[in-house]
Amino acid sequence: MKSFVNCHCRTPTNTGKPILPTCQEPSDISIWLADNINTQYKQLLAPGTGNATVTTTLLQRVAQCNYSSLVTYVGSTDLEQQLADAANQGKLCDALPQYCAQAFAPSGSTLQSSSGATDVTPPPVVNFNCVKGFYKQTLDHFNASESRFFKQVFWVCDKSFPGNQQDQARSGNIIVFLGNESPLGIPKQPIVFENAERLNALVLLVEHRYYGESMPFSAPDDLLTTAQYKYLTIQQVIEDTAAVLAFVREERNVPAAVPAVVIGGSYGGMLASYHRVVKPDIFAAAVAASGPLTYVFGTQMWADTSNKYHEILADSLDVNTGSKVCSGTDVYGQFHGWVQVNDQPPLLGQVALACDVITTTYDRTQNPLQAIVDASYYFRSNGSANWCYSFNSNYTLIAADSDASLRAYSYQVCTQGSVYSSEMAATGSPNTLTPAYGVWGLMLRQECRSLFGRRLPERKSPRFMLDMQQLCKTGGIVFTNGDLDGWAGGSFQSWKELQAAIAAGFAGNARHGGKWWDAGDAAAARIAFVTYKGASHCTDTHSYNWANPTGQEQGTYKRQRAQAMDYAATFMRPHK
Repeated sequence: MKSFVNCHCRTPTNTGKPILPTCQEPSDISIWLADNINTQYKQLLAPGTGNATVTTTLLQRVAQCNYSSLVTYVGSTDLEQQLADAANQGKLCDALPQYCAQAFAPSGSTLQSSSGATDVTPPPVVNFNCVKGFYKQTLDHFNASESRFFKQVFWVCDKSFPGNQQDQARSGNIIVFLGNESPLGIPKQPIVFENAERLNALVLLVEHRYYGESMPFSAPDDLLTTAQYKYLTIQQVIEDTAAVLAFVREERNVPAAVPAVVIGGSYGGMLASYHRVVKPDIFAAAVAASGPLTYVFGTQMWADTSNKYHEILADSLDVNTGSKVCSGTDVYGQFHGWVQVNDQPPLLGQVALACDVITTTYDRTQNPLQAIVDASYYFRSNGSANWCYSFNSNYTLIAADSDASLRAYSYQVCTQGSVYSSEMAATGSPNTLTPAYGVWGLMLRQECRSLFGRRLPERKSPRFMLDMQQLCKTGGIVFTNGDLDGWAGGSFQSWKELQAAIAAGFAGNARHGGKWWDAGDAAAARIAFVTYKGASHCTDTHSYNWANPTGQEQGTYKRQRAQAMDYAATFMRPHK
């Protein structure tokens, strides 16, 4: 899901329009904290090398390293170019020691190993024989007279799939991983590749239309017109996935008896559930990782569960900082983004670092302490109309159009009810750090028209996004969440939560409710739940142990990811 910092202010309940006061300037502690974090990072870098980035990925097979690893890049553009040149010349591993010496000179760091070391697991894109392809995708699946197509990116990884049809039919499976509101990237999802071999799985990854390289139209910086976004709907996405899967099955002569499980994370987790509900004969099971299904803007289920987002974030902040000195500061505004990366690269250690900066200075001098006290009061203000916690003086619900992925996702927010974190209304409950504030459809509509023009279609969520009862009737879905993930407030961590959602009328289909619960339980409905204790967003999909082997919970998470896939395999069994 998308998260960005906004200014949220309380709106009196006796008016239909929000009052938007001018937000306070960033507090001294906000500025001080940011400056000190930058200082901490710069101490690792040689003078003039700049800040850390993660935009560079070097991946190749060369003689010195029969595989390479993902590179989280730290350094100047000159150093970056040196690495790129070395990679192009097949000398990447030879260049890494010199790179480390230059980039991390002040810290005295040296290269201990590279991906050529025998004890390092190769990345999945190499180890699982992954091949990238482009599928000639139909632009509009619901209009037979539409003859236009576009190129859609997909990857197929076949190393774990049996070589003959008899073995494929008997023990083979297909894992379909869904891209979401960003470029797909290369295959690396832990829940997929930790379990592909034991499931004898053919792995298929499909990029979401209108993201990455899968653009139906071309435009400068991929910033399309409103009319060109007409075909960006979840209904089209589901048809895309089914078409690519059918193509791969036919091309590889995969027996019809081989079932497919569809997996996605965050918005992709919502998509996975929708794929299962809409096409249960094609997708025999689904794993919805951190998929906030109740967060569909404008619905009663969104209104009833939005505050859970803020409750969980407050708990997460306390747990991650481990210090009351830290938990009451302006770090909350930044934490919306930090918590989503599950303390993984590219923000590895950010929360702990922020806390360390605060507590270290607190021990050394009284000035920062006073600033922290002021900031704590600032955060726990009484929610008056002038209360703001953001660093941004502009109250915005959707992202601006300077980024192609953000613009495309904003279109989905405006037309089908997907959400940004800025749309999570708050009740001002004492177990959160946010004041009470509301979010209205009129506010969203005004911003959407400002961004996309007055010809923007009206917001209309398809029925399958609203009908939690049909989801239960279909079954075969595994819900996985980190218990410190704010987006888990819109998902389900137990049968009781899902049952309560339907009983409260979330499904919009109450006429069937009484009959459904007579003999219902999670096992009967073929619904399962996995919760990662101490984890944040997308523990299943957004990290991989070879990229981040640290953390005491890694072994536990790996076992739980296997448990989630075991549930899915059980759900797929009747389809063989």
